[in-house]
Amino acid sequence: AGARLKDAASRFPRAIVLGLLREREGRYEPLLNVASETRIDSGDLIVFLARSAADTEPAAAASANLAPLERQPANKARRPAAERRRILLLGWSRRVPNLIDELASYPEIKFEVELVSIVDASIRRREIERYSEHCARVPVEHVEADYLMAGELERMDLARFDSVFLLSSDQLENAEEADARVVVGQRIIEGLLQRQGLDPQILIELADAANEGSIRSSRVETLVSPMILSHFMAQVTLRRETRLIFDELFTAGGAEIEFRPVPVYGAVNSASFAELEAKVAARGDTLLGIQQASGSNLPNRGLQLNPPRDTRFELQADDRLCVLTGAPGG
Repeated sequence: AGARLKDAASRFPRAIVLGLLREREGRYEPLLNVASETRIDSGDLIVFLARSAADTEPAAAASANLAPLERQPANKARRPAAERRRILLLGWSRRVPNLIDELASYPEIKFEVELVSIVDASIRRREIERYSEHCARVPVEHVEADYLMAGELERMDLARFDSVFLLSSDQLENAEEADARVVVGQRIIEGLLQRQGLDPQILIELADAANEGSIRSSRVETLVSPMILSHFMAQVTLRRETRLIFDELFTAGGAEIEFRPVPVYGAVNSASFAELEAKVAARGDTLLGIQQASGSNLPNRGLQLNPPRDTRFELQADDRLCVLTGAPGG
């Protein structure tokens, strides 16, 4: 208690200090990616990114301590308001209203959604309207169609969309059938995009992790919703305070995780993780890991989180740094 955050963080050579949970009026408040001069109160909890609980024990020997990081206060300026971001949403589930509500919570981005499903459009509208009044902030165009039917996707102007989401439906009898539709849809949409020379973000949701191997494309991001939910539940069961961290990271406002090109933090060809960590801290952010483009076929597409501080990286312009930031977009 009373120590500066940078001095405390230097005692954890195998973990990354993300910030603090500070108790105020009987409740904890997340303080992530804060300035290194922040003083630690006696009731604070320290938030770590670590591979094991043992790595969150302070180093016993002074020789094992890290050089203190000088992290400036995060720049609170938000990115310029985007004109719009158009999303093509293929499929329907009870999670769609929640997704629309979450999109509506980002005031600096104007989302527009085109929703294609065989479910009656009036039912979809009613479910979205009932979920939250905030959903009205996101215009949704409803199309009644089976996107797997020949010609349905060909007739769409795919160039209009920044992102394409394929949802695992909860309207079908089993997860295998729902995931099969998603996999077939992904192959159809990728073929169309390739022929048209388009490269939007593609995100697909699966209900069963066993089907993830069917997605044979490095251009597609895959989410297995039940598996992610089980990870969250296990983490919160072990330490209930982590729920506050998840809420902070995965809702609008506050600290966020972003992938940024290496040159954003200055020209670097070869550097250790510790050297990169210092460069990122000088810009007010926290370095979590590195994703090298050359490792796109490796597990996690080459992303290394919390590597040993002395690990050296030969960096290219298209490599990306995974950072915790309070200023989206830099």
